[in-house]
Amino acid sequence: MYVCLSVIGVSFCGFGMLCAAGLAFLLRYKAQDGIESKHIIGLMTLSEMKKMPVTYWLHTTGLAFAAACWICKQDNLPDYLEWRYGYTMTEASYITGTSAMMFILSPFFTIVLKKFDCDGVMVTLVSILMIPLYVLLGFCQSVNVYAIALLDGTFCSLFSLLAMQIAVMLCPANYVGTLSGVLYFVRNIIVALAFVAAGYILEKHSLTNLTKTMDGYKNFFLMAIAMSSVASVLW
Repeated sequence: MYVCLSVIGVSFCGFGMLCAAGLAFLLRYKAQDGIESKHIIGLMTLSEMKKMPVTYWLHTTGLAFAAACWICKQDNLPDYLEWRYGYTMTEASYITGTSAMMFILSPFFTIVLKKFDCDGVMVTLVSILMIPLYVLLGFCQSVNVYAIALLDGTFCSLFSLLAMQIAVMLCPANYVGTLSGVLYFVRNIIVALAFVAAGYILEKHSLTNLTKTMDGYKNFFLMAIAMSSVASVLW
């Protein structure tokens, strides 16, 4: 079964790469002002990138902070649930996966969001609503973790849809691909730094008692709250 799933996964990845390569080739040609002739779109230069408005860089940084916070939280959540609530690793993994499963509803969220023409306000609101979830998860033991996971997945799904749509609107049409790559580059750097910080804060290799462990996770969630707050301020 695992071999079959691996083959399917590799096949889809390969097909996706072929589609991306074909799309990149086709996008080098476009019609301009109704003229049937085609012309080649040049690559974006560093000087042109420097001319991008400040709003693009603020949005990119805010998206990177919010995404890094969520990814880092997802990675450390199973261990946290196991330590604090006494779940088995399997149960903790199911709860953690509940958040990611909410992304399945993205097509429905997209239809709903079309009825609202205020993406900037919505993405700021959603990013602000994610902050209390980290507070409840890190400092309120009586909270229902399943409900938090569902809300977290819903808000993150909405945030991803809105943030990427705004990023595309901020980019010149000719350079959407290049600037999206820059966005993911910045995001991945901040994700890496967030993981380094989490490893330093939690010190999992030396965790032996519950009190010290919970103190480490409280500091970790304080970091998550701070990163989410920075993202909200940047928007």
